[in-house]
Amino acid sequence: MIKKFISQEKEIIEHVFWRALQVFGKQGISFLIFFLSAAFLTPEEFGLYNIIVAYMFLFLVFIDFGLSTAVSKFVAEHAEKKKKINAILFTSALLILFIFIAITLVLVIFGSFFFGDKYKYILMFLPFLLFAPLSFLYDGVFRGLGKFKILSMVFVCVGLVSLIAVYFLVKYFGLAGAIQAQNLLYFLLALSLFFLHKGFVAKVDIPLMKKVLSYSLIVGLSSLGYFLFTRVNLLVLSWFNLVVEAGYYELVNKIVTLLIVAFTVLAQVLAPKVTRLYAKGKKQEVLAMYKRYMLLCFAGGTFFVLFVFLFFPPLLKHFLTQYNTPEVLLSMNLLLPILVSQALATVAATGFSIATGHAKLNMEFLWIFGLVNCIIGPLLVWQFGYIGIIFATLSVKIISDALFVGIYYYKLKEDKEEKKEKKAKKTF
Repeated sequence: MIKKFISQEKEIIEHVFWRALQVFGKQGISFLIFFLSAAFLTPEEFGLYNIIVAYMFLFLVFIDFGLSTAVSKFVAEHAEKKKKINAILFTSALLILFIFIAITLVLVIFGSFFFGDKYKYILMFLPFLLFAPLSFLYDGVFRGLGKFKILSMVFVCVGLVSLIAVYFLVKYFGLAGAIQAQNLLYFLLALSLFFLHKGFVAKVDIPLMKKVLSYSLIVGLSSLGYFLFTRVNLLVLSWFNLVVEAGYYELVNKIVTLLIVAFTVLAQVLAPKVTRLYAKGKKQEVLAMYKRYMLLCFAGGTFFVLFVFLFFPPLLKHFLTQYNTPEVLLSMNLLLPILVSQALATVAATGFSIATGHAKLNMEFLWIFGLVNCIIGPLLVWQFGYIGIIFATLSVKIISDALFVGIYYYKLKEDKEEKKEKKAKKTF
């Protein structure tokens, strides 16, 4: 069975390898910044850092707003049309720059009123809001073209170059250094991908951009829903003045996110192939792939549950001693089931649903359960304190993930049956 799977998915496995190198090169440095921050900052500074990062990702949602994902889908569908690809890349970059300038002006003028003592750190983070979406945009183009090997080499090399600078920035400059480390990483990524992409064309293509934006709007709304579904919990803890606990929560959440990256890599590699198969009308083959990969994700998620259960306590005991507390250990143990549900939902959403043009389903789920999370989270924190946000995260994610995987499966079955009916009518 394993040999059959490998022979069927040889191309996917090869692309997963290179995409994994790329993502872990980028995410590895981001996680290193995170863990260095946890080690060198006080628990209160660390909590404040994660609250600020949550705000920055909220702004990032509005700047990118699904553009990089939509561009990747467009490029996968029009891989042969280089002029169109270059035109959409330039137009998208201009749009990102325009939104970045607008948000920067708003933050500079009104930021001190809304953020108080966090304002100076928000200003330090502004370069991130330009370089991160630009790097996402180029990443989307390279992914759409299937150039995973080039991407992996870029991200690994940039990660290695950044490594030493990151260590000294965080160690000697504290919270400000952690922020500058993020700025440096995404600046180097955006710059490297810009020079590696051949065929730069300074041309604005408005009709083409409208097509991409019509899809990115749905993905962008999904991204905003995802923020409400996940990162808003940090802001809830901040509103209840649970700053240290915000650091606890994000430490546990980051471990889960780090492991789910493996499934994100798989999903991003699968997406272009799924798009091509679905566009050619091979819906039965897409359904068969979906079943295979859901089984694979269930097995992988279960393995990670056992891995974390065994190795998370020694990690805290030997490397992050100031977080070796009953609250952190309890939080991790309660959230272990999410490793399985998120593995399934990540591949179902990114690898299949968006790739087959069902991004609206993603958006509906993220908004519905994001809003539910916004209601349940504060209520449970108000009632039970910090642990309430853990209960909210667990219940909302498990229920939403299970429903999404099941409903999308039935949508694929309906698509397959519809194709059979059309084929039967033509034959008749």
